[in-house]
Amino acid sequence: MPRPNSAIQPTRKITLCDLHETFGHANVESLKKLVATTAGLKLPSRDNFSCEVCLLGNSQKQISRIPPNRATYAFQRLHVDNVGPIATSGDRNERYWIIYTDDYTRFRWIDTVESKSDCTTSLLRFLRMIKTQHRVNVAIVHLDNDNVLINHKTKAELSSAGTVFEPSTPYTAHQNGVAKSSNRIYEARVRLMQIGAPHVPKNLWPFTARYAAELINHYPTTAVPGGKTPRQLLMEYIGTPNPVPNLHSIRKYGELGFVHIPEQRRVQGNKFSARAFKAYFVGREGSRIYLMWDPISNRVIRTSSVKFANAPLHQIVAQDNAEYLGRKSMVLYHLSSYVSKFAFIFIVSARKQY
Repeated sequence: MPRPNSAIQPTRKITLCDLHETFGHANVESLKKLVATTAGLKLPSRDNFSCEVCLLGNSQKQISRIPPNRATYAFQRLHVDNVGPIATSGDRNERYWIIYTDDYTRFRWIDTVESKSDCTTSLLRFLRMIKTQHRVNVAIVHLDNDNVLINHKTKAELSSAGTVFEPSTPYTAHQNGVAKSSNRIYEARVRLMQIGAPHVPKNLWPFTARYAAELINHYPTTAVPGGKTPRQLLMEYIGTPNPVPNLHSIRKYGELGFVHIPEQRRVQGNKFSARAFKAYFVGREGSRIYLMWDPISNRVIRTSSVKFANAPLHQIVAQDNAEYLGRKSMVLYHLSSYVSKFAFIFIVSARKQY
């Protein structure tokens, strides 16, 4: 658009800074176009400037898109984050979980605690476990700027071990992105596993979370090169003879199993009682010990002798619910019979006394 003829119109010189302030701190490039397409104003200079008012009023969070340097060996950098309080308390009154992620292998560990103040104890206990099991001190601990975790006790113990704290700056959770990503993955896995097993109590979420951690460590991720799993990369680093995992004992969360009753726990002389009971899979310890939830005693049992059913899970749950209702109605029937019998005896004896 051609500039209007200003030969007979008055023209006023104005600096770009004054024009910027006059138009309420408008965009500088737009103001340059405004002067070029209107009359009455002339800019002696089109050089940009720095406006203190705009710096104060238009400040935005600066998020770096440059990824941090990746650790070059296991336990060089450890990412720590916690989640909670969780609405449903665990079977041991747990309300929080803490996730530890190794930056190099992306191997993850999880711990559950009752209160947020217990997170410090969990962190120090975990670092001592790494020292004992792998004979190495964690070099850097990266975590949120959390006053509960960053206290004098934690700083003193880590300083004595030569471990460096690397807290993120306040209100910048993205700086602890590896741990936050781990939390999102865990929350999704635990939620879906519990939805898929509605017959298992929700307060067993600590078992769900620990089993989800084990499963996540067993499948490949884009963060680990070469298509390896986090567990395989960690096992190779520590020199395990056979780092390839055996997934034979992996089971579906909430799957029905028949737990063998040892001879020592059976009723002596009863040759016709069942030699197994029904329970549901909620996790495992290693590759040979299963954690089975017994709905009758409402306890989680450690066992290595269990046979899993191959029937669809929803059919098994429906059958178990029907059996439970049948046993419940039978118990109520017998109870009502006993009450009626005692009531009859009481009435008869009362009449005799009368």
